[in-house]
Amino acid sequence: EVEPLLYFSGVVDWNGFDDYISLYDEGNLCYGGAHWINSEWGYRAYPQPDWSTAYKGGDGSTGLSGTLVLAESSNDGNIPAPEEGLYVMDFNMKSLTYLLTKINTVTFTGLNDDWTEHTMVQSSDNPEVFTAEFVKEKETPWGVKVLINNDWSLFFGGGDGKLKLGHSDATTGFDGDNALTIGETYILTVDFGKQTYSYSLK
Repeated sequence: EVEPLLYFSGVVDWNGFDDYISLYDEGNLCYGGAHWINSEWGYRAYPQPDWSTAYKGGDGSTGLSGTLVLAESSNDGNIPAPEEGLYVMDFNMKSLTYLLTKINTVTFTGLNDDWTEHTMVQSSDNPEVFTAEFVKEKETPWGVKVLINNDWSLFFGGGDGKLKLGHSDATTGFDGDNALTIGETYILTVDFGKQTYSYSLK
């Protein structure tokens, strides 16, 4: 049975397994998400919220990409940390490789069947949370996508309140806004850390 989440400790602290990313490609065991990383010593990946099985960075790995190998002990090294910031984290547990992308801009598109990009604002309280205000005008037939760095090949879609990392046009955008009232103003909130999205009336 494939685990739905891949857990981390050390991206900010070592107090547990509060940071995780979600399975988006079961066949290739690919997990994706985004987190604020502020790590002095690096971090580790765990297939379960359990300290006994941990992955560290392989030889030549950097803060942005590399390979994964099983750590033999608690002081056997970590995955190198990038400079402090918000990153898309893409881990392939079949090939045991990882790729991080620093997030510079976050926009949404597709809502109201409008495929221009609309800027989302980063929270001053939580750097993993972004919001945007919009007026519900008409049906959204293809879902909403959140683009990273204005890159249509690096975005989050999903559904049912859960974000999922996407890489192609076949990846669906997320839903929920067609239940809203036409003409009203709403706030779209995206929480990369918890990998959720929600709509609320302004």
